[in-house]
Amino acid sequence: MNTLTNPIDIGLLEDACMAQAASLSMQADQLNAGARGYSETDLRDWKARPDHYALRVSLGGLPRDSNVIGLMLCHADDEDFIADAFLLANSQLGRGIEHEMVRVISQMALACGCGAVVLPLNPSATNAATRDFYSRLGSGIETLPTGALEVAFASIAAEDMLTRVVG
Repeated sequence: MNTLTNPIDIGLLEDACMAQAASLSMQADQLNAGARGYSETDLRDWKARPDHYALRVSLGGLPRDSNVIGLMLCHADDEDFIADAFLLANSQLGRGIEHEMVRVISQMALACGCGAVVLPLNPSATNAATRDFYSRLGSGIETLPTGALEVAFASIAAEDMLTRVVG
């Protein structure tokens, strides 16, 4: 695993970071579970919905509005906390950032009273890295009766799962 020279900074997506987050989501060279991009309007609309969260991933110590390296769009339903978008620049893979992203989602799930974290995966030719990462989490990738793919795990068990994955 590559080491980080800057700490990971994950927080709510601020307006100043909106353009860079939208731009990142449109790039082909990234870990992208949804295999789609989001415009600034999409991101603003997402943030405005109840129980929906837009999170940016940056490296600490650098200006947030110029170093967005990841994006998570999540929502809480009755029982689950669902990461509808899970994006990370490929240049940042293997540095532990994707694991910290899962950790933050799990903490948010617990805070929202959700018993499980669900990570949907839209299979595409461009998200093999996401499929590889997701296959190491929880009990692996599950195919639902609808044909959709996802990884699900208990929110409370995330730390143990990440310890096993990271080693």
